[in-house]
Amino acid sequence: MRADLAASLLHNPCVLFLDEPTIGLDVFAKEKIRQALKYINSNFNTTLLLTTHDLDDIEEICEKILIIDKGEVIFHDMLGELKKSYGNQSLLTVELIDKNSIDISGADCPFTSALTQKQVADKVVTISFKDSEINLPELMKFIVTRYQVKDLSIKKPELEDIIKSI
Repeated sequence: MRADLAASLLHNPCVLFLDEPTIGLDVFAKEKIRQALKYINSNFNTTLLLTTHDLDDIEEICEKILIIDKGEVIFHDMLGELKKSYGNQSLLTVELIDKNSIDISGADCPFTSALTQKQVADKVVTISFKDSEINLPELMKFIVTRYQVKDLSIKKPELEDIIKSI
């Protein structure tokens, strides 16, 4: 893969078409290839066109994304716009010390209509919410003042999840 990439750059092309450029490479080689491609793009003004299933390649290298499904373009814009438009559903995971669940359906919960709760395991609850509809610090304050929290984590959707949802 590295030799193919080197050969394709010998004549300093304006556009470089790459199909699965990091397939079969170990994590260190992938990182080096990604860095080299970003360098080539920025320093030689080479347009890179990637076709890939490796979404890490897309996130690391690309600014624009084109998603084609069954021969139809379903998204064509900046990667940040894709995340803003479709990746606005975050996941709050709460591990409790003394209770098995959190009650977000009560009248004292100001976030009830904007939250979806799911019991994952004993004393572990996930709450999904749209970033635009929830004040996260207020939600966290609501939870930690009413429940004994052992651990709390927030996860933004990954590019793979966003594309699956589209």
